[in-house]
Order: sequence, then C-alpha cells, then structure tokens
Amino acid sequence: MMRIRYLLLVAVLLATYLFWSWAPQAPAGRRYPERVKGFFVRCFPTLMPWERTRGRLGENLQIAELGANTYRTFSSYKYEGGEFHSVEPFRWGMYNDLSREIRSVRARNLSVIMRSSWTPGGGIWFSDKREMLNFLEQYIDLMEEDAKFSEGLGVEYFELGEPDHLIRTQGFPVSEDETVRMIDSFKEEALDRLRRVYTGKIYYQIGDAWDWDFTKLNVSGLDFFGVMIGGSCDFREFQRAVDLTFERAERLSNESGVPWMISELWINERYDCNLSGRRAPYFEYVFQKARDARHLKGILISTWNFEEPGFEASIKGTPAEEVVREFFGSW
Repeated sequence: MMRIRYLLLVAVLLATYLFWSWAPQAPAGRRYPERVKGFFVRCFPTLMPWERTRGRLGENLQIAELGANTYRTFSSYKYEGGEFHSVEPFRWGMYNDLSREIRSVRARNLSVIMRSSWTPGGGIWFSDKREMLNFLEQYIDLMEEDAKFSEGLGVEYFELGEPDHLIRTQGFPVSEDETVRMIDSFKEEALDRLRRVYTGKIYYQIGDAWDWDFTKLNVSGLDFFGVMIGGSCDFREFQRAVDLTFERAERLSNESGVPWMISELWINERYDCNLSGRRAPYFEYVFQKARDARHLKGILISTWNFEEPGFEASIKGTPAEEVVREFFGSW
C-alpha cells in the first residue's frame, strides 16, 4: 500500500512539473514592429531530442545581431493514413519545447511568428478532392489548438500556411478558379475559428506567387497576406518573376486595403545550378524593389542557419548574409 501511495505521489509531482514546464503564461505585451524583418532558423520541432540544446537556441537568437526583429517557429506534424500525428511521441513534449523557445525569444525582445507545419512540406498526395478537403479541415483543427497555445504566450503573428501550393501540385486537375474558391473557403473557416481563441495578427502565405494569378484571392479578414519568392538560376528569369510578384502583390494590396509581406524569400545555392557565393545580387534586386514598394510591411529570409537536402538556402557566413544585414539595418 505504501508503495502504491509513493508511486501515486511521484506521478502527481511529475505531472505537475510537466504541466508547469510548458503551460503558457500570461502575455507580457505584444510587440508589432513597423516593418517585420526576420529569418527562418532551425527550430526545436525539426530537431531530434539530443539536439535540443541551449547552444542551438543561443545560435538562433543571434539573428537579432543581423537586424532581425522577428523570429519564426512552428509546431510539427506528420500526415499519415489520412490523419495528422505529432512528430514527437507526445504533443505536450512538443509544446514544452516550443514554450521554452518562445519564452527565450521574447526575452530578447523579438516578436514571434507561429505556424502549424506538416511534413513532408509539399509532398502529400491525395486520391481525390474529397480527401484533400478532409486534410484541410483537419489542418484547421490543428491550427486552432496551436493558436490557443500561442495566445497564452503572447505570440504576435500566426501563419495559415500555404495550402494553395499543395492543391496546385496534385495529380488530378484543379483549375485556378477552383483553387481560389477552395483557398477562400479554407481561409474563411480558419479565420472564424482562430479569431475566437487568438487575438494576435493572422496572415496567409501564397506559395509560388510568381506562377499563378493570386490577385483573384479574397484577402479581406487577414491582417496582411504573404508571398513566397523563390530562386532561379537565370538572373533575368528571377528578375521577371520578382517583378511580376511585386506588381500583383501591390495591386491586390491597393485594391483590398490589406498590406503584404514577403513571408519567404529563398535563394537556393544549388537549385539546378551552382550559385554558391553568387547569391548576393539576387537579394540586392529584391531589396531594391522592396524600398520602392508602397504596401510592403516585411521580409522573412529563408534560411539563416540550416540546410535541407536539395534545399541548401542557408546564408550564414556568406556574402549574402552581409547584404541582408545592411538592408535590415537601413530599411
């Protein structure tokens, strides 16, 4: 009997510790910079347990020294067998890691962006539209829980992801107009549910913005919308894609009254060719356009300090890093 009581006491104490170690605390006041300037960094949900060290977080926080005022992190899920599952064995473990990360970030006076992320990023294939719509409904469920968690920690921004990229890459045909209808419906439901539990700012990222006419989207209800700008070996091709994306984003923003940002700017050093050490002009061209844009409210650089196989976009220690530092310092 004594042994049972002892085990129960240990269990209660352990549960209490685990709860308080990750439970969100009252927000200390949100910070909304006039211009959002940030980097994608290697976040806790992408690491194995033995990699989650103070040293890694300390490295991430160095983005403040590069002129960044905003830190982007994400929860991480995998989609298998028609359902979402936490990448970690227990969801509270993921929230524990995120809580420690976000508290440390806010202590450095950086604003925070939260995203509910699924893996693999764009490589989920559906048999039909019904299955895809089921995925989007489940994704909203996940975001609602993550938004509650984010609200408790005073997270400034919540991103709705970029399901348009997923829809447009399926094996079955989905027209551009149908894609717009599906995304507008997704955004409307997501905003309705998230606004009930989250009082920060919410935006949607438009994937491959140069490749389709996203000006057909209804962006009302969003605090701003984001566009993804990607790399291309041919510099003139890259310039044309950037020009088109800026023109569309400025037009949509002007017509809707909703600001926009470059929510993902990536120049992959080995994307179809070797751009290693030669990426600075690509960033300089975007920044030149950014200085003249009327409705642009921010830029997030992807990435600063981590690589993915086939997506080697880190700029840490490269000439491009200095270009970004100078721009962030003067913009």
